[in-house]
Amino acid sequence: VEAKFVCMMNNKAFDKEQMAIEIDGKTYYGCCPMCKEILGKDPEKRAAIDPVSKNKVDKATAIIGADPHGMTYYFENEENFHKFASGPMPEMNHEHMEGMDMEGMDMKGMKEHGQ
Repeated sequence: VEAKFVCMMNNKAFDKEQMAIEIDGKTYYGCCPMCKEILGKDPEKRAAIDPVSKNKVDKATAIIGADPHGMTYYFENEENFHKFASGPMPEMNHEHMEGMDMEGMDMKGMKEHGQ
């Protein structure tokens, strides 16, 4: 998913470009002025945990994938993205996945669309 189609506050992919938010020479995206304000004030909201490596990544520079429901995942590299997209990994425990049924996730759709 191209970053410009992601609200990095809601971690959702959209079919239209989101609002660009320039912070410290990097571009983040949000869907509304409230997202812009929060991303600007809270550096933790500009970061995510790579669900494969468990490393913290900057959302502005991360590889972004989305499931068929538009939920986004941030990766530190293409290799981790492809590992994740190739199938559910039961040992993963990411804030986005809490309460989700990993059996029902279709990661194949992410692969078919390049991410």
